Amino acid sequence: MLKKTAAIFISVALIFSLGSSALAASNGLDQELARVTAKVKETLGLGNSYTKFNGNVNDRGGYRNWYLNWSGEDETLNVSADSNGKILYFYKHKNVYSVQRNDYYSPAFPKVSREDALPVAKAFVEKLLTNGETALFDKNENMLYGVRNVGSFSFSGVILLNGLKSPISFSVVVLADGMEVTSFSRSDSHMRFASPPPSPQPAVSSEKAAALLQGTVNMKLQYVLSDDGKTAVLRYLPIQKGNYIVKADTGELVDLTTSYDGGYAKGMGGPDGAQASVTAAPGLSEVELSAVSSLEGVYSKEKIDLILRSVSGLGLESGFTLNLARYSTDSENGKIYCRLSYVKKISDEALIKEQYPDYYGAAGKSTEGRPLSIYKYIMVDAKTCELIYIETSTSAGNNEKSLLSEEALEKKASDFLKNNLGVNFKKTALNKEDSRVETATFVYSESVNGIPFPQNSISISINKYDGTVKALHTSWQDGAEFASPEGIVGADAAKTEYITFFKPVLRYVQFGAAKEGEDNSLLLAYRYESDENVTGVDAKTGKAIIVPEGGKSPALAYNDIEGCYGKAQIEALAKYGIGFPGTSFKPEAALTQKDALVLLLSPIGYSFDEKDEASLYEAAYTHRLLTKSEKNPDGVLTRAALIKMLIGATELGPAAKLKGLFVCGFADDADISDEHYGYIALARALGVVKGDSENRLNPNLQVTRQDAAIILYNFMSR
Repeated sequence: MLKKTAAIFISVALIFSLGSSALAASNGLDQELARVTAKVKETLGLGNSYTKFNGNVNDRGGYRNWYLNWSGEDETLNVSADSNGKILYFYKHKNVYSVQRNDYYSPAFPKVSREDALPVAKAFVEKLLTNGETALFDKNENMLYGVRNVGSFSFSGVILLNGLKSPISFSVVVLADGMEVTSFSRSDSHMRFASPPPSPQPAVSSEKAAALLQGTVNMKLQYVLSDDGKTAVLRYLPIQKGNYIVKADTGELVDLTTSYDGGYAKGMGGPDGAQASVTAAPGLSEVELSAVSSLEGVYSKEKIDLILRSVSGLGLESGFTLNLARYSTDSENGKIYCRLSYVKKISDEALIKEQYPDYYGAAGKSTEGRPLSIYKYIMVDAKTCELIYIETSTSAGNNEKSLLSEEALEKKASDFLKNNLGVNFKKTALNKEDSRVETATFVYSESVNGIPFPQNSISISINKYDGTVKALHTSWQDGAEFASPEGIVGADAAKTEYITFFKPVLRYVQFGAAKEGEDNSLLLAYRYESDENVTGVDAKTGKAIIVPEGGKSPALAYNDIEGCYGKAQIEALAKYGIGFPGTSFKPEAALTQKDALVLLLSPIGYSFDEKDEASLYEAAYTHRLLTKSEKNPDGVLTRAALIKMLIGATELGPAAKLKGLFVCGFADDADISDEHYGYIALARALGVVKGDSENRLNPNLQVTRQDAAIILYNFMSR
């Protein structure tokens, strides 16, 4: 028997050739396809230029989604629509061969901006919406869109129903070339709601909703590592438990999340069991000898396995077999780690039924003759056997039968950590806020002045059936300086500050399971929302901490460019994140080679830590800005040298080396060396440089940072 969820393929050519008996057998799907196709074409304004078409339908038991596919010589078009012809998904693809990527240096300012594309996106989305739907586009003022390979602009937002926010989101992409929409989708493509949205008129006031929602907000005091990575400051953070709303018809408070049904290992051995020193073979280089010597004192996998089997609580002695051991070196700290893989097979059906009853009940008799597999992965320091992490997985999932109480499970966890990670464990206390009783996962965070510092934590999960360790993960960094708790504001004051940024927003929320084929409900409710991204409250100042929204970095801004002659160009570059890191540009400073590389690489997607000189120069070599023999980080560049670096990295670089082809035309041409002449001539032809009031280039003058910005701006404006 055919399932309703099976896709039914219908070709237009086939539809129009069917006889009356065939049409009757199709239950009217042919007529529905014709009607849906006509409606989609009308909405999109499609003509008849496509040469091929087919339609597929997914019947989800009460409602159907149509998948319409057009193709022609130049492009293909894919559309998903409901049985009324309402478009849920749109994707257009040009059938052209992609041009081979130009790997020469060639950044340029976009010819069109995001602001140009926004009206196009809005007009497209609006024509697709129906039944009182409107689009609310997300704000993106704080988002930076670079200049590298800007081929399209992406927008997103939520769909308003009756003028109120809903759980339905959308996304749309506009191609920069031609300002054409290439894709659109909405989040309700594979679901339906049981009934239309209820009336937007609430029976409960926002004041009552606010009083109820305020009661769901609680703050916790903890240490947070500051941006300098050294100082731990005090913050009040919201306790993230529950997703609360207030029903607008009854005033009931509802939680949507419930409305749907490294210290050293004690007793793990010392270096006496290590392998003997390795005698290096003759003919090895210094680098190779260094790698060989790093393995001195590393335990064999047999020794590590023997030590781990003696550790109480790991459970390896109960039938686990060592499957694989892999050694690796951490390039940052030079430590050697060993990752061991264990497996245990359980063929006893009665034991499977006893230990994993949910799995057995779902599998039925299919477990007969098919063993259940349990995998355990353990990583240790290969020289000390210090535990790094433990992970366990089973073919039955992780929902084993629970025989132990919460107290017994927590004692198993704390005893294991006390015996094996005692040094760091002594500094911790149980972090109940981050622990999860339902999965027997306990988190122990470093406690300083009686206040948790969750960035230094040990997380451990215990098997609820036999009490063995299922998982262990540590995150620990020593050396942080902790701020004094004296003079901090209280939790009530912090909460008062925090909730001033929130208000009860009347909106529609999704209520019910969101599984494919099941109906959902739209509920009119109040939810606490903020226009700002408020992450917490500074415990010292009592002021809210607001972090800019957006997944990309904000544009650069400098505090020392006022009055400098390169200000306009510097700011134009900074808008796209091009320039020097920090808030100081130093416009009058001489440009070093290292400065030039930071500046020239920033428009093609690079940003560098000042200390990471090696990565900076590797990128420079890759992009032909200089050769390894030319490396001179602190050397100051002349105007001619900067121009050679810039033009030499472009596809014009090889031509610039040719002699006798170019004329620069500056009054001081005689001062330009043969080495630089072709590059400067091409730069002038491109409008990258021009002469001063006396038509002089001054090629041998030291170039300033603002001069470099002007030259780069001109190059990107070509």
